[in-house]
Amino acid sequence: MARWLSRIDPRRKKSKQRLSQPQQYEVLCRCGERTIGLRISRYQQVICRQCGEPLFVLPANVYPGPPPPEPKLVAEPESEAELGLDQLALEEAAADEPTRAADEPAPEPPVADGDLLGALANESKSLTRKGQQEELERKQLAEERQKRKAQLKKKRASEKAKAKKARDENPLTARVPIGQRLRRVFSPFRLVVASVIAIIIATVSWQIHSRNVESGRLRFDTARKKAMTFLEEQDFVSAEPLLVEAAQAADLIDRQDKSANKVRRLALETNVVNNLSVTSVYEALNAATVASEDNMSSVLTTQLGDRWIVLDTHVTPKHSTEDGIQYAVEMPLLVNGVLVEAAVVTEEFSRLGLKKSGMPIAFAAKIEACALKKKKGEPNRLVIQFASDSVRLWANQMTYDALGFSGSELPEHLVEQAASLGVSTGESTGESK
Repeated sequence: MARWLSRIDPRRKKSKQRLSQPQQYEVLCRCGERTIGLRISRYQQVICRQCGEPLFVLPANVYPGPPPPEPKLVAEPESEAELGLDQLALEEAAADEPTRAADEPAPEPPVADGDLLGALANESKSLTRKGQQEELERKQLAEERQKRKAQLKKKRASEKAKAKKARDENPLTARVPIGQRLRRVFSPFRLVVASVIAIIIATVSWQIHSRNVESGRLRFDTARKKAMTFLEEQDFVSAEPLLVEAAQAADLIDRQDKSANKVRRLALETNVVNNLSVTSVYEALNAATVASEDNMSSVLTTQLGDRWIVLDTHVTPKHSTEDGIQYAVEMPLLVNGVLVEAAVVTEEFSRLGLKKSGMPIAFAAKIEACALKKKKGEPNRLVIQFASDSVRLWANQMTYDALGFSGSELPEHLVEQAASLGVSTGESTGESK
C-alpha cells in the first residue's frame, strides 16, 4: 500500500499537460439551441443566440481523462499476485478521485474533422436563425409600439370624454346649447329694454343733429351776410374770417348748393387777395436773372416771400406724369435777355376739360422754384415751376375786379370756370350774372 501511487499508470501523471489542450463544450438551451465553444480555466456564462437566456458553462476539467487505448502487446502472462496488486491499486485510485458535480457534463472526446464541419454547418444555421429571430423581434417591437400608441390614444380619448362629461355635469362649466344661450341673452325683457334705449339714443342724436344743423344754418347765414357786406365795401381783411366761419358751417351741415360753394370759393379767394406778393413778378424775375445761376431759385422765392401771384393767361396741357398732368403756362416776358417760361403739374385744371390747344384760365399759385436752361443758338430760358398744391381757380367777379382785371364785361372763361366749380359769378347775392 505504501507504493500504490507508483503503481498508477504513468500516463495519468501528465494532467498539467492535458490542461493546455482545448476542451470543447456543447450546452443545450431549453429553447433547443445548442451553444458550442471552448472551456477555460474559469467558469463561463454565455448567452443563447436564439432566446437570449444565460447559460452556465463549467471550467476545464483539471483531472486527466481516460487514457487512450494502448495497442495490445503480446507479453508473457503475469503472475496472479502481480495482477491482484495492479487491480487493487486501480481500485484505490478510483476511490480517491473526487466525484464530479451533478450539473457538470462529462468530458467530451476530441472532435474529429467530420464533427467540426458539422459544427460549422450548425453555426451557420444558428446565425441564419439568429437573423430571422432579430427580424421577428423587430416586427414584434413595431407591433408593440403600435399597440402602445393605440392604447395611449384610447386612453387620451377616454380621459377627454371623462373631462367633457365632468364639465357638462358641472353647472358652472356646463356647455349650454346655442339656442338656449341666445334665449338667455336676448330675453323678451332685455329686448324691450334695448329697444327703449335705442329709441332714446336715436331721439337724442336726432335732436342734437337738428340743433347742430339749425345752429350751423344760422351761423352760415349770419357770417355770409356780414362777409358780403364787407366785400361790397372792398374790406377783404374783415371779410376773410367771416367767410371761413361760413364755409365751416356749410361743411358741418353738409350744404352743397351754389350759395355754399360760392362761400367756400370766396374764402379761398379772399385769402389770396390778402396774401398777394408785395413784389411784382417782373421785379422778382429781374432780380433772379442778374443773380448767379445757382442762386436764381432762392433769389426768386425770397423776392416773392412765399406769397400768391394771380395769372389770367393761356394754359396748354403737355403730358401726364405720376403726380398729374403737366401744363405749360404762357408768360410772355423777356427779362435781361432771358425768355421766361412757366409750368405746373396739377389736377386742378382737369375739371375744365382743356383741349390740346389750351385755353385762357384765371388762377392763383405760388412759385416753387426756377431753373435756367441754355441752348446753343437760342436765347437762355428761365423755366418757372409753380407748386402743384397751391393752384386755385378763380370764380367770383368782385375778387376778380379787386385784382385789377376789371373790364366792361366779365371774361367768358371766368364764367365757364365758375360753372365748372358749381358757383355763380354774381356780386353779393350769389346769383348768376
